[in-house]
Amino acid sequence: MMGSESDASEGVTQEDLDRELKDVRNKRGVIMIKSKMKSKLKARRKIAKVSDMIEHFESKGIEVNKESLRARSKSRKSITELEDAKDRLAKAALDSEDEGDVVMDKKMAAKEAETRGRKRRRERSPDTDDLMDVDEN
Repeated sequence: MMGSESDASEGVTQEDLDRELKDVRNKRGVIMIKSKMKSKLKARRKIAKVSDMIEHFESKGIEVNKESLRARSKSRKSITELEDAKDRLAKAALDSEDEGDVVMDKKMAAKEAETRGRKRRRERSPDTDDLMDVDEN
């Protein structure tokens, strides 16, 4: 009871304390969020050493040609070179397709139509008693 008497004597109420506590918690939350965002903005080094890559591949059991791997990492390609290579591949794929592969044969189409569908036939027809009664009106 001593605490409540001293608070009342100084003119500070419980509502004031609760409000200040809420403000402090909000400020603390904002500081924590800013800290997390700041940590996400840090740039981390992404350059890997070729020797580390070779060791990693060999530990996985993959045979590595060290000379060609090093030459490949030294040569840099621009975006235009990559896009041109992609366009060439797409054009080659389109040119290789032959339109004459599809043959329209009526006999073959009829034979396929006969074989398609259900594999087994229904052995009995549904009973008329089992069907729901439907009003004809």
